[in-house]
Amino acid sequence: MKLSREKQFFFFVITVLFMAGAAFLVFNDRGLIKYNRMKSQVDSLGSVIHTLENENTLLQNSIDSLKGKVPSKINRISREKYNMKGQQESVISVQEK
Repeated sequence: MKLSREKQFFFFVITVLFMAGAAFLVFNDRGLIKYNRMKSQVDSLGSVIHTLENENTLLQNSIDSLKGKVPSKINRISREKYNMKGQQESVISVQEK
């Protein structure tokens, strides 16, 4: 069955319009390629946010324990960070070569 010239032209025009529309949806500045790139960035930033929230929780717990004057926590931090010593104790420093 042979199509008439008008039908062939109509089919050609519809095909070209469909292809142009598909290309526009994929490649424009709000297209599928940009959407996928942005989605991966959102996922990546979501994991960074989750990590930072966990770190903030740990730091807040540490602050709360220091404000609550938990003696063991205060002693440990004063010894480790500030090289302080308790009564009747001596500080021994070890240097690596």
